[in-house]
Amino acid sequence: MIAAVLVQVVASGFLLAAQGVAPADEIRQVYVPSYDGVHVSAALRKPAGEGPFPAILYIHGGVGGSGLEAMQRMLRGRVPEHFHRLGYAGFAADYRRFHFGEDEIQDVLAAYRTLAGYPFVDKTRIAVIGGSHGGYLAQMLATRISPAATVSFAGLTDIEGMFYDTGLELRKSFSSPSAWMQELLTHRERARTAAAESAPERRVPGGNSPMRPGAPGYEVALELGWRYGERRDAYRAISPKENVEKVAGPVLYLVGGRDPLRMAGKQWIEALVKRGVVAEYSEHEDMPHGFYWGQGENPPRQFHDALRVTTEFVERHTRRSRP
Repeated sequence: MIAAVLVQVVASGFLLAAQGVAPADEIRQVYVPSYDGVHVSAALRKPAGEGPFPAILYIHGGVGGSGLEAMQRMLRGRVPEHFHRLGYAGFAADYRRFHFGEDEIQDVLAAYRTLAGYPFVDKTRIAVIGGSHGGYLAQMLATRISPAATVSFAGLTDIEGMFYDTGLELRKSFSSPSAWMQELLTHRERARTAAAESAPERRVPGGNSPMRPGAPGYEVALELGWRYGERRDAYRAISPKENVEKVAGPVLYLVGGRDPLRMAGKQWIEALVKRGVVAEYSEHEDMPHGFYWGQGENPPRQFHDALRVTTEFVERHTRRSRP
């Protein structure tokens, strides 16, 4: 009898592994094939039981190419851990670097579809939560599909306004594609020493994002400036602000009161509400960019308030009865 039970347990574990699924509570590394054959890193965490479960796709901030271990760490963070305890499957997705815009949007679309394809996930109850650059990708994802709920933690909303002028300014610094590419390829080392290069006088004029060498905004402006030049339409095509008419599902934009992205985010939500979309804005006093993940040993009260707002929004739209 015991041997039979052991065989059943081992067989069940093998089946989960064969499906690319970890046993409950274990975080498994996953590779997601994107539209062009590029594979991006991801991590999966499944609740106990057979499901189907509601699920959340988490998209990190910064720039892409963080790797498998970073995706596993993300699922151990305060927000994903909180929703795991509430019974949500979690899927943390990476995206390629040096491809701001369409390619990385396709990467997170592929991650969403991979998550929806697991047999233990209810594909009608998938939410998306992203922060900063990940918040931007969550917003753009909402222009292509309609998740049960989309939460943008201080996502980039006005791509033209943030990067157009700065991109043109940076473009003047490089005489050839090879010089531009060398600048991009050495940017990771600059990012490691960004703290030492953060003096205001080192910032490039233009936009409303930190543009010092080493900051993610510098890399994005550099990339877009060389790729698109003076083509404003190219910036607008990958900007949530210019694509409000394509959003249909419910959206929450959550941001700190000291975050320079808050006004653009608020205007985006107002534009969605005007169109009749279920859209909410939540601003949290005295909080800077990034507070919403709750890093550190003792996150401030505002983090807990933000988590409550996020939970209520996600639960409202994913726990409803299925049609």
